[in-house]
Amino acid sequence: MISREELSAAITAALEQALTPINQQLSEIHHSLKSLKSAKPKRPWTLSASTPPGEVPSGYQQLEDGSWLSPEAYESILRQSRRSLPWELRHLKNVD
Repeated sequence: MISREELSAAITAALEQALTPINQQLSEIHHSLKSLKSAKPKRPWTLSASTPPGEVPSGYQQLEDGSWLSPEAYESILRQSRRSLPWELRHLKNVD
């Protein structure tokens, strides 16, 4: 028979052995992530109407309700609205 302590020690050793390669991979991933240049955080698409004009980044447009819309949000809305138009209007060119 094996004692409870011996069984516990054997299980612990087996788990540590099984987790070693996983911990090494996690360490490598962590090191790789730390070496990446930090990504610039995305700007919010909208700012509330209570945002002081001095704190509004350049390029934002103020809407009728006083809130602010980012250039990225404006372009996204513009693309979506174009997709909702009939094919003929979407592909209409200014021909003089």
